[in-house]
Amino acid sequence: MGDLMEFPMLLNDEVITLFVNKETVEKATRDQNFLQQLINKTLNKNAETELLANTPTTTLTDLPNENIDNNLKDTDTAKNFMWPDNAVYLLLELYQEKEEMFNSSFKKHNILWKEIATSMRETNNSYNVTGQQCSNKLSRLKRTYRNIID
Repeated sequence: MGDLMEFPMLLNDEVITLFVNKETVEKATRDQNFLQQLINKTLNKNAETELLANTPTTTLTDLPNENIDNNLKDTDTAKNFMWPDNAVYLLLELYQEKEEMFNSSFKKHNILWKEIATSMRETNNSYNVTGQQCSNKLSRLKRTYRNIID
């Protein structure tokens, strides 16, 4: 296994970082089709990972070019909501309103997240998110913030 490099990509206002070998980075930089296949594979992997382990990035190690599936399906938008900036701001605002309730043990967190998701959908119909997606997004935001300040 060769040395891995960070390969950040901006996708729908969210930075996705791949960890890939040098050859993969060079090929993705030169070949738009290959880059699109990496993006599709990452989106599919993130959708599966988010449901199972709440992991914000996908690690693709020493990905051989021939293992890229040319027939990747489009991701299911219900599972993989892309968070526009305004949705993130709304999430933070709604979380801040309920922060005391999260810190106390009077109400279960999953109920609070469902309430936040309902409020987001009521504010904007295009924000079709679940309580779990809201919880995952805030966890990723906190993790990113901690990584930046460390």
